[in-house]
Amino acid sequence: LDEDYKPPPKKPAQPFSGSGQRLGSSVPQIISSSTPGTYPPTLPTSSVTATSTQRGYELELDESLPITSIQIRLGDGTRMLARFNHTHTIGDIRNFINASRVGESSRSYILQTAFPSKELKDETQTISSASLLNAVVIQRYT
Repeated sequence: LDEDYKPPPKKPAQPFSGSGQRLGSSVPQIISSSTPGTYPPTLPTSSVTATSTQRGYELELDESLPITSIQIRLGDGTRMLARFNHTHTIGDIRNFINASRVGESSRSYILQTAFPSKELKDETQTISSASLLNAVVIQRYT
């Protein structure tokens, strides 16, 4: 009874121990982890070429013309890597997304660049003139 009270040692803070959520993203995927502070597994990434036939839509990829790769981040969190000619249009990117995502083609969305964030409204604009060579295009549900 003659001892002074000593509080138990404080646990050091664990900064950045949770998983982050991007503003405007779709409903977050619920992932249970037995260990707190661990990172969730990476989201699935699929690599497809723009020449693949999906649901009746085929995009001609001319190997003799310059080719670029565009990473498409879909609204559900998945990513696709697609190859296009510089002369393809934003409308071709939209048609490619619609063909690859069969169940979600009726859901309205916009396409935009990653940074600086700019909505891609002109469907007839070429990939080259829109400065989308080797870029990231984000699908955002409206």
